[in-house]
Amino acid sequence: MMKAKSKAEGVDLKHCADGSRNQGEDARPPRRALGRKLMSIRAKIVASEEPLLNWEEIEREVAERRGEVKCK
Repeated sequence: MMKAKSKAEGVDLKHCADGSRNQGEDARPPRRALGRKLMSIRAKIVASEEPLLNWEEIEREVAERRGEVKCK
């Protein structure tokens, strides 16, 4: 049985410093409700001047919230 590939697989995200997409003002708005909700959350974080986390920082925070010990 073949595993279906997600649309994000194989996408080269090296062009963005933090690995995210849709950063520019001219980026297309998300079509799905989840994408719109996530972009809204991101906009609130950016407006609050809180720094965005990279993937390593996100994984560390999730581990902390779960009570896991995350070694570096």
